[in-house]
Amino acid sequence: MRTAENTIGILLVLLAPVGLIYAWVCYFTPAREEPIGWRSRATLLSLALASLAIVLWVEMMVRLPGADWSTGAGVGHQVVWM
Repeated sequence: MRTAENTIGILLVLLAPVGLIYAWVCYFTPAREEPIGWRSRATLLSLALASLAIVLWVEMMVRLPGADWSTGAGVGHQVVWM
């Protein structure tokens, strides 16, 4: 059962960028002429915040100090930094 849980988690992580890109495409594809209201502004804000979170997460992973999780060397520093 542990393998199925890992597979589902991996699929969700791998499909998340696809869903975000699809959301941006759907946002900028004009469906019909309607005035810009608070809902479209809230959608744009939420898409921008989700995209910013992903960009900052990638930046954090690049700057993350190294740690050897098998021996425990540097793990405390890495956890505190996170």
